[in-house]
Amino acid sequence: MKAIDSRARTRDQDPHRSARSPRGFTLLEILLAIGVLSLLLALTLPTLGRVSRTADRAKTLAWFADWGAAMELFHQEYGYFPDLTAADGSSGRIDGSRFVAALTGRDRDGDPIPPAAAAGNVRGLRFLSLPAAALDSAHGELLDAFGNCDVVVLVDADNDGRIRGDELVRLDLRRGCSASGFMAAGQPPASSFPVEGLRANVAFYSAGAGDWIFSWQ
Repeated sequence: MKAIDSRARTRDQDPHRSARSPRGFTLLEILLAIGVLSLLLALTLPTLGRVSRTADRAKTLAWFADWGAAMELFHQEYGYFPDLTAADGSSGRIDGSRFVAALTGRDRDGDPIPPAAAAGNVRGLRFLSLPAAALDSAHGELLDAFGNCDVVVLVDADNDGRIRGDELVRLDLRRGCSASGFMAAGQPPASSFPVEGLRANVAFYSAGAGDWIFSWQ
């Protein structure tokens, strides 16, 4: 027993045995870790951007489908399509206030509007529930999911089952809106509009975010 106690005291008194303090990171290791994280971030951000653009494109197309269905319901009720275009002569460019009035029977604040201001929806019927993100209520602008207020509607005005000829409108558009500012997008390519016309009664397009969004593609 004494021999065991003696060995224990010897270990405790050993000058070469000392508790090691925790080892910290060196500057080189920290810089290396930062470099790796920066590389991973640089590789991930473009992918996240593409995913976001794909989601916004899908959302815009879903909105276009809903808007087209609402206009079809309007046509069934009144026998004609509502005039949603701006009063500045830019045929095809949607005026947000007229769009809301015609398809919801309300103004931008959700209040009922008199028949004279209803853009043809004289009975004040609701054909569409518009997502809040699709309307910049402060400026009265209809938006796609990318935040663009230059949205064009095409209508089969002669009821022959196709949108063609003068019904196919190609406009110089902008990206952005009054709240965020504008950037020129240009005119969509002629190849995006079938020569034989569109087999549709209503169609929409906007500039998207570097790539055009067409309801028929």
